[in-house]
Amino acid sequence: MTNPYDPYDPYQQQQPQPTTGYGYGGGYPPTRSTNALAIVSMVLSILGIFACGALSLAGAICGHIAINQVRERNEEGEGFAKAGIIVGWIATGLWVVGVVLYILFIVGLVVWGVSQTPTPYTTY
Repeated sequence: MTNPYDPYDPYQQQQPQPTTGYGYGGGYPPTRSTNALAIVSMVLSILGIFACGALSLAGAICGHIAINQVRERNEEGEGFAKAGIIVGWIATGLWVVGVVLYILFIVGLVVWGVSQTPTPYTTY
């Protein structure tokens, strides 16, 4: 006679194992999607370096919005958003410095041109 409470009874009927619904295993966990605005932020910031400062500024602002969306929606792309913010603000700053230097150069040329005394032209 066997013990009915023995967990190692070889003749005891096996209990069915719970299934996952997909056969032999649980499969892969669902992946989180990448935030599209984070990618747009990085692309605009990089294009803004070469095109114009307004794109860099737009990229930095999109990056700030994307970081909030990534955190609220539990999405991927925080690195893209941070890269967009950093590159965007640096490029915007460089464009501002470049425009200021260009304006100073033009003003300097105008002041220099006005301060020159005209030389008399002699015709022989």
